[in-house]
Amino acid sequence: MKYILIFILWIHGVGTIFTQVPVDPINYKEFGLNMTGLISNFIPFNSTKLGLQRYAFSYKKTRIKKNGKLATFRLGLGFDNVFDDNGFFNFNFRIGGEKKRKLSEKFTFISGNDFILLVEPVNANAKDLTFDDTPKIGAGYSHPFGIEYHLNNRVSIYTETALEVTVGFPPVAVRMVPPASIFLNVRM
Repeated sequence: MKYILIFILWIHGVGTIFTQVPVDPINYKEFGLNMTGLISNFIPFNSTKLGLQRYAFSYKKTRIKKNGKLATFRLGLGFDNVFDDNGFFNFNFRIGGEKKRKLSEKFTFISGNDFILLVEPVNANAKDLTFDDTPKIGAGYSHPFGIEYHLNNRVSIYTETALEVTVGFPPVAVRMVPPASIFLNVRM
């Protein structure tokens, strides 16, 4: 409990420092952190196991292009050592672009195109999380889309789902990744 309180006070302090400087609406950076594990400590989601969390960190850089439209570069990184019977290492990486469309003052629709690399247990999306010995290894294309909620002009939360096509082992896989993660974004 002590560490959670220290973390909350630290976030508040960092947020207070960054909110003093106005945000440039067309050239800014966003840093995201997967908050699903922390939130599940307060709200258990009727489950003791969260499942595989694909990306722990995200980085986005938005700038204005010559034609006047906004272009967003995005990067995501996730790694985890699942301490099950196999102790299998999980790794996810994405790099790509993103488009945002404002739905209202607080909500934004996100869609993008990513190149992905992954190493994860074969049935990582199963509820019981009983892993096979054989990992899924691949590279491919991902088309993510999601919803972002702006708490203020600096802080937002979002979740996304993705349609993925990967080549590797197994040879070709097409799947829909469920929106299982909640990210906290800080805009700078």
